[in-house]
Amino acid sequence: MTLEQDLGAITKAEQDINGRHDELSTLATKLQNECESVPHSVWQGGARQAFDQATMRLHEEMRKTNQTLAVIGEVMQSNRKKIEEEVANQEQSYGGIAQ
Repeated sequence: MTLEQDLGAITKAEQDINGRHDELSTLATKLQNECESVPHSVWQGGARQAFDQATMRLHEEMRKTNQTLAVIGEVMQSNRKKIEEEVANQEQSYGGIAQ
């Protein structure tokens, strides 16, 4: 693979990861709103405690997943910038040789 191909692949991966991050954020908000809209009168006692615990766990797992996607997106962005710099350096080197 050439650096230009690598750059294209990394740019696409970065966009895909950021898209998934956005989708998950939207889904997390929707789920949180749905869980919060369940009236307390629907479940009582142990059932309510189980629902609340499941809801808290779901939110925590989604937060962790979203945080991981954000970190992966940052790594991909960093890699993309490094490859862009390398491509620019190669273009300068080739330009110097051609002159």
